[in-house]
Amino acid sequence: INLFSDAKADVIGESSVLYLYSEEAPEKILEWNDAARLIIMLRDPVDFMYSLYLHNRNNLVEDQEDFEKALSAEQDRKNGEKIPERCRFPLNLQYRTLAHYSNYLQNFIEHFARQQLKIIIFDNFTQNTVQVYKDVLEFLDVSTDFNPDLDVRNKSRMIQNEALHRVTKAVVNTLQKIPLKETLPLQMRRFIGNMILGLSSTTNKKEMEPSLKTMLKDEMKPEVNRLNKMLHEEQL
Repeated sequence: INLFSDAKADVIGESSVLYLYSEEAPEKILEWNDAARLIIMLRDPVDFMYSLYLHNRNNLVEDQEDFEKALSAEQDRKNGEKIPERCRFPLNLQYRTLAHYSNYLQNFIEHFARQQLKIIIFDNFTQNTVQVYKDVLEFLDVSTDFNPDLDVRNKSRMIQNEALHRVTKAVVNTLQKIPLKETLPLQMRRFIGNMILGLSSTTNKKEMEPSLKTMLKDEMKPEVNRLNKMLHEEQL
């Protein structure tokens, strides 16, 4: 909350992917501001799982070099085993658990009025970015006149050399701690960081094995159906 102490805007906000999975978040948000509005973006569960896996690999908190092996390790990790040393939040390794959105979305539906919730489907956002963006502005009751730069940012990366990636990540993390805001603009800092990370990783990610994707699609079908039914019944 202290981050917003000097804010001058009519509407302020923040984002975190972890709020959705917190049992306490809805009540605490309401305690702080009972008129708060929440935006929740949901991605195809299987695409989400693979994207999270790549994100964890890129951040060196997932040591399984194969996605299928990472999935096979989920039960052991629930029991506190096979958790990489650098992983501070073991829940992030529970790919199937986190992809069952309906279990977590229900908690927010029970706490907030419908007009306080906006659900965005990720595929709709990528296919109709400008329209979804304007819909969000209308949801927040702010002007729709502003036209931002909607270029893709922070594309997911795939490690090519893990040992080298550990070095490049350490270099980038060190650079981020140096007070360069006044001397180097944000775009330049991003460019330098991406150049360094490009030595050990690539944005040309390897696609999931088709057979594994088909298996996971079948496995997640009941969850997708339950989620669709929930969104329809709640008119979200």
